[in-house]
Amino acid sequence: GMIGNDHGAKSTTCRQIKLLARHMGLCRDAVRDLVEPIQPARVAHFCGHIFAADSQVEATISAEIECRLQESNIGFAFGALAAGGDILVAEAVLARGGELHVVLPFAIEDFVAQSVRPAGDEWVTRFERCMAEAESCTLATEMVYVGDPHQFSYCTSVAMGRAKLRAQHLGNQPIQLAIWDGVETEGPAGTGPDVAAWREQGGETIVINPAGMDRAYQRAPAPSLEVHDRALAAIIFTDFPGFSKLAEEVLPRFWNGVMRTIAEVLNAHPGDVLFRNRCALCRDLQRGGGGADHSGASGQIEGFRLQNIGAGFRRNARWRAFWTSLPGIRSYHRAVEFLWHRSIPRRPD
Repeated sequence: GMIGNDHGAKSTTCRQIKLLARHMGLCRDAVRDLVEPIQPARVAHFCGHIFAADSQVEATISAEIECRLQESNIGFAFGALAAGGDILVAEAVLARGGELHVVLPFAIEDFVAQSVRPAGDEWVTRFERCMAEAESCTLATEMVYVGDPHQFSYCTSVAMGRAKLRAQHLGNQPIQLAIWDGVETEGPAGTGPDVAAWREQGGETIVINPAGMDRAYQRAPAPSLEVHDRALAAIIFTDFPGFSKLAEEVLPRFWNGVMRTIAEVLNAHPGDVLFRNRCALCRDLQRGGGGADHSGASGQIEGFRLQNIGAGFRRNARWRAFWTSLPGIRSYHRAVEFLWHRSIPRRPD
């Protein structure tokens, strides 16, 4: 079992041994022999097909899972908890005292309705048991299921990212454990795309073929909601360091100097601004889209305009410290740009 192991301490000790061994000029094989007995357990991302409960088929798959977990010394697992392959891996990890970290794509009730209960009520009970014993549970989004398969693929990305971060912290390489029949499928979501995504990043995958599984269960109907185009984007929020420390009497100069110039820059590109209010200014960073690309010469011009905001302030001792704390604003106009979801409707100020 793995209960009681201090994995953080093991990781630190291994790093120190490697540093000392490098200083002493030991060969790679010698270093491996030194650290292998105390090397922390490996981290795995897991995924698998959904299938109906069948004790005989499950016994064969579970035995193979337990064998692979032991061989690869897997003690940390990140993934969803769909019926079938996911839950079998989760149960095996918990049985050997490992840490289970659940990552779900949306609201738990919707996930159970879409990916657990359709394969049989027995899986729901096992899902709840795994959830109760899990080390953590993360919702990739707190929204409901809207029938978009990208909600599942985004969840996979989050789970993979968390697995890689944990492995980096422990000083080892993550691995993927896939309960997969080897059939490649199209689309953004599913076991096949999950394996492809992991391998595209240079990751190693252990594949267990769930032979004899019954996938002829009744799928849950997708919700009948209004369809919108969605895209995955990052949101960058910027603020002015030191703004909260400005005295009341200098605020008018801030609004009329700094903020007015920023507003003029955004007003010069009305086709790119998706939403503005008194608290934030948002703009779409379009790559290959229909909007203008201001990353070239025109972007540099706007950057120079923003640089000029501080021309007068730098001559004033009261403003000098404030302005020098804004390297992003001084250097380039992207400091006031945001990645924003393209589906946000345009609204007036």
